[in-house]
Amino acid sequence: AAQPAAPSLYARACAARHQPETTPTTPRQHSRALGTVEFGSGEQAVRQSAELWLAGPTRMRYVISNGSVNKNVFLLEAAGMGWLSAEVTGRPAEKWEAYSDPAIERETLLRWELARFPWGWSEVLAEAGSETRTFVMRAAEGEVVIELDEALLPTSASYAGVDAQLADWAAATDSGRLHPRVWSWSGPSGRRTEQFDTWADGWIFFDE
Repeated sequence: AAQPAAPSLYARACAARHQPETTPTTPRQHSRALGTVEFGSGEQAVRQSAELWLAGPTRMRYVISNGSVNKNVFLLEAAGMGWLSAEVTGRPAEKWEAYSDPAIERETLLRWELARFPWGWSEVLAEAGSETRTFVMRAAEGEVVIELDEALLPTSASYAGVDAQLADWAAATDSGRLHPRVWSWSGPSGRRTEQFDTWADGWIFFDE
């Protein structure tokens, strides 16, 4: 009798993350993560709370706060269209200022690709050998490169001078899909490490 075909590399990569091979037919495909971000290292390190909303390759809300005093809110509405609100206790309510940073846009694209991988990469994986662990996709400013470990989970990624290292995978609180708890960034914005204690990927970005 004929032996059943071995699962494709794409199917194996989906299984590694505990996610279906097709994206859900629902608007609830956005992510919300809570944790901390640490800038620098050693005695010079500064740690703050972090809240991330991710809704697309060019749509993101990122809140950094040191508690009850200062809060910076970064919004990326579309490519080339960002906003910043720096709030300080005792001062007037939030005021939005136009804010453009190509590095943040590149990070947002990487976040989106890594949060969903291998969704959107089926053709790339289909053309690769079964033992391939480095994958490349063209984007507006060059190549998005994602490397997998032997468990077929993304371990690093790069795009246009921005690099991310991923570690400590855990299940999302709502879907059970695996996400990295630790994201270590390097690039034009310097070095920082995020640790997300909770990650949920069944949100709608336009919720309050």
